[in-house]
Amino acid sequence: MLMTNAHVVEPAITYGWPTVEGVTLACDFARYTMDNENSLVPLAGAYRLHPRYDLALLYLHPNSDAGAAPLALSAAAPIPEEGLRIGVVGHPAFDAKHDPFPSYFGFGNKFGIKRLAPGYIRLVENRHWRNSDGDIFLHDATTLEGNSGSAIFDLDTLLVIGLHFGGWPKPQLHPVQADGRDFLAKLFYANGAVPLWLMRDDPLLACVRFV
Repeated sequence: MLMTNAHVVEPAITYGWPTVEGVTLACDFARYTMDNENSLVPLAGAYRLHPRYDLALLYLHPNSDAGAAPLALSAAAPIPEEGLRIGVVGHPAFDAKHDPFPSYFGFGNKFGIKRLAPGYIRLVENRHWRNSDGDIFLHDATTLEGNSGSAIFDLDTLLVIGLHFGGWPKPQLHPVQADGRDFLAKLFYANGAVPLWLMRDDPLLACVRFV
């Protein structure tokens, strides 16, 4: 089983997955470099979407092997909740032709490969996201569009405490200078994540391991 955002799964559902023949989903857990190939892990044709949070559960095909042990989620709130050191692990992807900011600031020209982005929890509060209000936490780790569904680790315990879902962009492009060039970049006020420790008793996550 794997956890990601509902907004990641919904486009596939729109195209007919899992009932339409020829529309399949797979994961690439081993994509550490651009050269990795043939490591796709197929998914079963089943999913569950949370009614309020931007969260979905998918299931590996019965004959699939992810090649790694399942991650454990924290059942307790991190201490401290604000200012905690975190790491966002995912596969950030981006179209650098439209915004060169990621190329200049740490990502180079390689996207869609597994990366760790360190940061801190900034705030835990109730916010509006996807037509619903809910408790979320804001963080300042560097993320890109493809980071949706990334696991967020407490770097002290190495337990998963959050599910990154996106951010609140600034209304206008921001002027940035790098290598003597001026360009406009899309920046965000804050990144948001589902605080998974608050969902330890959620019926949807009854099959998820909390410790």
